[in-house]
Amino acid sequence: MSFPAFFLLFPLIIIPIIIHLLSRKKLKKIDFPSLLFIIKNEIRFIRWFQLKRLLLLITRISLLIFLILAVVNLKVPFSFFNPAKTLILDNSPSMEKIEINDKNAFIVPMHSGIPQFFSYLKKHSPGILITDAQKNGFTEILKEREKFPGIRIKKTAFPQGNLAIVGAESGPAYQGKKFNINFNILNKYKEKRKTRSTLKLDGKVFMEKNRILKVGESDLSFNLSLPRGLHQLSLELEDKKGFNFDNKYYLTVNVRAKQNIYILSDDYPERLIAALPPSYYEVKWVRGTSEIKGNLFIANNVDKKSGLSLLKNPISGIICLRGAENTSISNKIPDRISTVVEKSSLNNSSDLKALSQIPISYNCIITDGKTLMYFENGNPFVSKIKNHLILPTSLEENDLSLHPVFIPFLFNLINSLSEEPFCSNILLDEPIVITNFLKPTIISPKGNEYAGDPVNADNYIFKETKECGIYKITDGNKIIGLIAINNHPSESKLESLSDEELRYIFGRSGLTNGASFFLTLALLCFILSIFIERRT
Repeated sequence: MSFPAFFLLFPLIIIPIIIHLLSRKKLKKIDFPSLLFIIKNEIRFIRWFQLKRLLLLITRISLLIFLILAVVNLKVPFSFFNPAKTLILDNSPSMEKIEINDKNAFIVPMHSGIPQFFSYLKKHSPGILITDAQKNGFTEILKEREKFPGIRIKKTAFPQGNLAIVGAESGPAYQGKKFNINFNILNKYKEKRKTRSTLKLDGKVFMEKNRILKVGESDLSFNLSLPRGLHQLSLELEDKKGFNFDNKYYLTVNVRAKQNIYILSDDYPERLIAALPPSYYEVKWVRGTSEIKGNLFIANNVDKKSGLSLLKNPISGIICLRGAENTSISNKIPDRISTVVEKSSLNNSSDLKALSQIPISYNCIITDGKTLMYFENGNPFVSKIKNHLILPTSLEENDLSLHPVFIPFLFNLINSLSEEPFCSNILLDEPIVITNFLKPTIISPKGNEYAGDPVNADNYIFKETKECGIYKITDGNKIIGLIAINNHPSESKLESLSDEELRYIFGRSGLTNGASFFLTLALLCFILSIFIERRT
């Protein structure tokens, strides 16, 4: 509660006044026929009775005022039963050069390298917060307009500047083809900065570059051609005056073999062929199921007879049902239009949130297999039966094929059937969901092994991702995947709370929370009022 609330609660002071007036006792005047045997009352007794009433009124009003001041967290210029010696440490990456020897210091929890101040300060006692006041950790506090006047701030300084790698993107990587890796570099110094960048591949120095970085953001690109398989990369910038946690970035790349894809369709599949570039795929159009060969097939708008025969094909494929009649795995329904939910259990799935914005038409419901994606209305959108994916809509004629998300969606469908190793890039503390029929384990950069928790059949979740670097996934015999984990990029941008924002959240320096002081005064007033009231 803020101090202005004091003025809203101030009218409550009238309560003890009303009680006082209602409980007033009047002295009765009694006529006696004779005063011979009556001792004359002293005037001081009458004065004490009047003083007692006044003191009770003052103590009751004071009790209420002190309780109000304690509730509104009014600050005082001194410490009174205040655990200000308690140390609270911001342990975010940008605080890496700060050493605290006090073993009893409380550590603020983090997520993706961002301290969670709001949830911590709401639950814990006040103290001295040692922080560099990076703005990203206080965003929720400012949004909720919360205040913590009991916290005293010991603010540490930022370095003069910082060189940081805040992101990276890799194009599709295929065996025998060059692909591009682009790193996003941030120069937070006030002038151009010369640096040496070192790109490592699978633990060995692969390439070095000298570069003058402009102030602000710039890109650093590498063209690579790598053999098939999983590869771990890292880029490091030379920066002796800035931070050390964000001048190194980790990335995993899965280099795939070129695939032969057969498209089964009555008409020429113009959109599908355009979505599968010849640099990565050998695509062939066929009209009969007997002509299907290669690594994978896509069957567009198949009928009942063809669909059943395709399910028996040992080649992995994507089967798009027409819905002209009921089959053993689907039922025909009237035409429907729906969007797709964001969540997907497709292995190696990238960001497909745009699917939730596209109306998709279909006229059958899939009744068999394991559902990987759903429509908003609950009907299956993508189901899996053995080594085949089943969709209740066309990949050629539907409006989905005209949307930018169509190509990454199609790539995800193909990759989920290609038995490719798991490869992902996430942020600190984010969970990992791995699909594998054997119970996998992950090995952290420091060599610690963690077992996953089963979610459902063949799916395991891993939550121990608290350090940056490359994590290895193993099935007990071989490496089946790699995961690159980095800090949140906002931690590198050196955006600090302003003095006004610090004063808004924690109040002015030199003042402490007076709740304990005012509660103590309220208790003394309560005891004093009881003593006065019982005094004869």
